[in-house]
Amino acid sequence: MRVLMLIKTTGLDYDDRVRKEALSLYALGYDVRISALEYLNQSGNRKVYEKIFASTISLKSRQWLQRKNGLLVKTIEMYTRFVFSVLKQKPDVIWVHNLELGGLVLLFALSRKFGFPKQLIWDQHELPSDRLLKNRLFSRLFAMLINGCDKIIMANTHRRDLIKDILGNHLSVTIEVLNNYPDELFVNLPKVDLPSDVQKWLDGSDYVLAQGGANPNRHLVELVEAIMGLPNIKLIVVGPYQNDQLEYLKRRFGAIVTDRVYFTGFVPQMQLVPYIDHAKASVVLYSMSIQNSRLCAPNRLYQAVARGVPVIVGVNPPMAEFVNECRCGVVLSSDGGDVDDIQSGIKSLLANWDFFRRNAQTHQNDVRWESQQPVVERILPSANTL
Repeated sequence: MRVLMLIKTTGLDYDDRVRKEALSLYALGYDVRISALEYLNQSGNRKVYEKIFASTISLKSRQWLQRKNGLLVKTIEMYTRFVFSVLKQKPDVIWVHNLELGGLVLLFALSRKFGFPKQLIWDQHELPSDRLLKNRLFSRLFAMLINGCDKIIMANTHRRDLIKDILGNHLSVTIEVLNNYPDELFVNLPKVDLPSDVQKWLDGSDYVLAQGGANPNRHLVELVEAIMGLPNIKLIVVGPYQNDQLEYLKRRFGAIVTDRVYFTGFVPQMQLVPYIDHAKASVVLYSMSIQNSRLCAPNRLYQAVARGVPVIVGVNPPMAEFVNECRCGVVLSSDGGDVDDIQSGIKSLLANWDFFRRNAQTHQNDVRWESQQPVVERILPSANTL
């Protein structure tokens, strides 16, 4: 039984959810392949995650259309290239990732009526925009797409419940939940030193970690301002950022900001461990302005706890409920948009660090990807039983 995953992603080396799902299906006996459009826009073939064959596509339209122009043309070309990839590989199961490939879901749902593919799965990492969720016509279309699949996957129960409430009786397909927990491979990675340049920059100081890069909905500016007002703690930001964002911080806080805040840029998922292990806490903030981020429960939250590191989170329901239940860190009074609130949260965590650290260590095994194997097998039973 061949499973083909289709995804548009920053890069397969950075997409931990795809890695874990692909390896789980591989362990069940499936021949798992991935067809991906990565940010680098390069076509080729390679083995990823040591066991999974991946082919990447490139869009020629990206070469002659600027980044924000010609979206329709780029989408049509992307869909066309994915369709050719599917026809070439002829999988039994098509596993579509994310909402931007919804047009392919419609196409393959129609083709299923003629026996191909045998199963269609739609893995929705994110929620549709609030504007679309409030649109009755979109809700009917969304329900139609969902009902054309065998299974739908979402990242937490809060998002699933929201979609079930919106679609109501129009929903006729099971929505499974796969929390983005780290797997044993990640959890069991050995503790190693930080890179030498990072150690030199720290110069013996403690730091808190922000793994979300400079994404605009993660309150990075407020977090930096909070750090600038605290004398004995630094900040390491792991993930993508633009030079103009760093220049803005320098203009706002002065050149000294580079002494207090360190940007690593992209770091592959399996190389995050030293940054997590040596942090006093991982700070996970998402704006509450839209449902997608309000109901976020990201892997960086669980990665920290799985490595026994306390966390600081905003009041977003999935994160706040988890941290309050485990008592493995501090829940802010805001979503992270209040600088004083962030400072108070960091001070509280540092003052009670031993307590939060022990609780994080106590709950390390509660957030293992492998605990969800029964869910994976409900989505696709072991290939050996088919």
